[in-house]
Amino acid sequence: MALFDNLPLSLNALVLVSLVVCAGTTLQVATGAGLGLLAGPALILTLHSQTAVFVAIILNLLVSLALLPQERGEISWPPLRLLLIGTVVGVPLGWLVLQQFDATTLKLFAGAVVLAAAVQLLLLDRRAAVADSGAAARRRTLVGGGVSGFLSGCLAIPGPVALWALLHQNVAPALVRATLRALFVFSYSAAFLIHFGFGEKTTGGWSAVAALVPALALGIGLGVVVKRNIGEVTLHVALRALLLIMGLSLLWKGVSDVTA
Repeated sequence: MALFDNLPLSLNALVLVSLVVCAGTTLQVATGAGLGLLAGPALILTLHSQTAVFVAIILNLLVSLALLPQERGEISWPPLRLLLIGTVVGVPLGWLVLQQFDATTLKLFAGAVVLAAAVQLLLLDRRAAVADSGAAARRRTLVGGGVSGFLSGCLAIPGPVALWALLHQNVAPALVRATLRALFVFSYSAAFLIHFGFGEKTTGGWSAVAALVPALALGIGLGVVVKRNIGEVTLHVALRALLLIMGLSLLWKGVSDVTA
């Protein structure tokens, strides 16, 4: 097919990224986190360019759109509105910063963010977030939305900072996942429009998306099954392990590029 003639991935790289996308989507469906933290970094490792972020944005947007309808009744709107205001500012800033990154800087930055997310998940398991109140909570959420949007535009990873902001807003755990999902739909949509409208136009990016959609669909199906049969604690352990591996791999590759 002509669409795949411009695929920027070798067969081995495509198989590896497909496995990561499938695993990330499975964890995303089962736990509410995973694809954003795994797909972008895996693509950065294999594509070595900003096209990786564009592809990750589309994949995450597709999953978010597929999952949001069943969760829309559980959205916590007051903190979501503040997150969205910050996201409007943060996404274009993230895209602008991304334009200054070469492939090596992109790997190093992505590795640091992924490792920070892994540490955040570890800390959340050990202590509960202390909720703010009043103006302090609103400021924290607004800033969190800005940083989340920045990371969405720069790396297609809006989740960790937004999660931190919601937990400090004292949002009920049952509502956090749906609120994050609604934020992701908006954030990834805004990032897509900016990347598509102002970024480099490559058929290779669209070819990569088309090649990875089957892994995405398989991951959604597996996520439904896994959610019913495997405990969330076990899934979070698996996610943290994958994040540590991915983050260390990105940092190692980035340092190797610098010293080569």
